[in-house]
Amino acid sequence: VELLLYAKHALVARGRDEADLTFSAVAGAILGPRWAFVVQLATAGSCLGACAGYVAFMAGVLEDHIGALSASAAALSLLPALSAGSLVRTWKGMAMLSALGNIAFVSAIAAVLFDASLAWGSRLVPSADEYLPFAAGLQAIAGAPQARWRTLPLFFGPIFFLFCFHYCVIPLESEMREPARFRTVVMPIAMLLCAVINSAVGVLCFVAYGDETRDNVLRNLSPERPALATFVASALAVDLFFTYMLMLAPPREYAERAVLRWFAETARMPQSSRRSCESSEGSNDRGLSDGVCDCDGVPDRIDPHNHDGFVGGASAARLGYAEWIRNDVRVLLVTVTVLIATAVPNFAAITGVVGSCTDMFQACVLPPLLAAALQLEKRSRRAALACAALASAGAAATLLSTQRSLAAALSGAS
Repeated sequence: VELLLYAKHALVARGRDEADLTFSAVAGAILGPRWAFVVQLATAGSCLGACAGYVAFMAGVLEDHIGALSASAAALSLLPALSAGSLVRTWKGMAMLSALGNIAFVSAIAAVLFDASLAWGSRLVPSADEYLPFAAGLQAIAGAPQARWRTLPLFFGPIFFLFCFHYCVIPLESEMREPARFRTVVMPIAMLLCAVINSAVGVLCFVAYGDETRDNVLRNLSPERPALATFVASALAVDLFFTYMLMLAPPREYAERAVLRWFAETARMPQSSRRSCESSEGSNDRGLSDGVCDCDGVPDRIDPHNHDGFVGGASAARLGYAEWIRNDVRVLLVTVTVLIATAVPNFAAITGVVGSCTDMFQACVLPPLLAAALQLEKRSRRAALACAALASAGAAATLLSTQRSLAAALSGAS
């Protein structure tokens, strides 16, 4: 993340408008236009894959609590609510929804720890007065292998799925009231809290549940407390529902711009509007030559910062169907994620593959490449070589982890 923000601020120092910069724009400006498409493709894969994993998890919760629903039916039943939520327009609005999801997540974790504390007490040996519960738990940890090298590559998928947010970091920093505090305060604290909370919960729950610890947190909860299990499942589903909106934002922005640009370039408009544009091309000083159509039809150049996506002051009311295009794109992307979750109803398998493939590529390969290119421009060969070596190591780790994650997903081991 730090290397990516370093690349962004290097472009800002050269005079680039900060509002124009995204992950793909930074890559395109430094490495070349083709790399902008590569980043967009990787971002779309990461975000849509993550969203599909969230749908699979939420569908599993519905399936467990509504016996009449199959996994596929449960996933399809989420389509209306997810489609409605995808209509949220701004990053600030999505960040607020994500904050609500964080509240639900913290509540779920508190409930899990409560259940773990009860399980902890029930696992004590008869001579419990001779051993502290924590000491008994530490004995279980000490007896477990520190690492299984054969399956260690599978570790990276979930980790990078959890911590990789490179496609969100640039717009989040840009929309902050005090952007300078993002790198020095907001991001370090957020990453530290995330790491500490996840590590602490993982260790404490293993101490409580011992060798019977399962990969899915819901499977560890005691069947003797169904109300608690329902609360945890519901809270986690709420968290993922709100997080879904944030994760869907990058690919839907790319898709919306591409579709709107296609409509503009092919002049998909009423015949009367098209004839008006064609007749005005010769008489108007600007006409279509500079990419702006002054009539009520669709302009042929896109302004990504205009709410409607078009230049020339054209509003959604004048364009008529611009907002419908945006909404259709969003519903289509939501449908894609639901269909993926229907085909692969396994949260761990989806997130493992996504994390080890596209997330690791964006986190371990692209940022060092950007930094290496910038260092070469400064003729700092040693720094460039170090960044290139880091990118090479990241590429090797990405390939290995992706291969293992795909094999585990296909075999059902995940």
